[in-house]
Amino acid sequence: MLIETLVWATSTCIPAARKAGLVSEVAAIAGRHKRHKSLWGHHLTHTKSFIEKHLSLVDPNKPILILGSGLCLDIPLSALNKHAAGVVLMDAVQPLATRIACIGFANIQFCYADITGFLRPFWNSKEGAKITPPPIAPINLNHYGMVISCNLLSQLPLSFAHSPPTDETERRLTASIQLAHMKALTSLSCPALLITDYERLESEAGSTNNIPTISPRLVPREPEETWQWHIAPKGDIRPGLDIKLNVGGWLLSS
Repeated sequence: MLIETLVWATSTCIPAARKAGLVSEVAAIAGRHKRHKSLWGHHLTHTKSFIEKHLSLVDPNKPILILGSGLCLDIPLSALNKHAAGVVLMDAVQPLATRIACIGFANIQFCYADITGFLRPFWNSKEGAKITPPPIAPINLNHYGMVISCNLLSQLPLSFAHSPPTDETERRLTASIQLAHMKALTSLSCPALLITDYERLESEAGSTNNIPTISPRLVPREPEETWQWHIAPKGDIRPGLDIKLNVGGWLLSS
């Protein structure tokens, strides 16, 4: 628990991010990565490779935007830093580990943002009030040479609903938030990369339960690449429960 406490205490964030649990989520990811670094290696390496192989598509005169930089575990910082027009890492939370990781990379900067545009309205609303997410994620994406949504889409609703959603209200809310993110990505004139898990495999007592982590039919075609992320082996969450994620990488526009 020491690393989780340290990450939580040294992270900086936008208003409402702590109340929404985003800082605690980043801290939990840091702790799980430390415990299962070897199991996570395949996923992190594959994510970086997927990004790197598409960098040739970027307009050399425009910056790259990474949505959901997190702890930068899955971000190929060295390769991105070679992009002379610059790179912007965007997230609601900036852990100390991210600030340290970016030291020496002159072309990389960080920008705080609520990528959903819904954190403050949701968490400042009165109990029982009917509020809805924006129909399209309110982020200015027009002046970038590439936009990359990095292991983010399935995580966006976590501040507003359980995973998986527990009732119809949460299912509608989850679907709306994910759809708004996809509308922003697919409206771009520049190349857009989407990397996300789309299915969680929970194995316990000899059986496996396949649970979608993004709304069905949200992505218009099959992924360009797929791989698996062994995110939580038996005993990490509870005895006997093993969790893997099926992950895909999409080039949404070019």
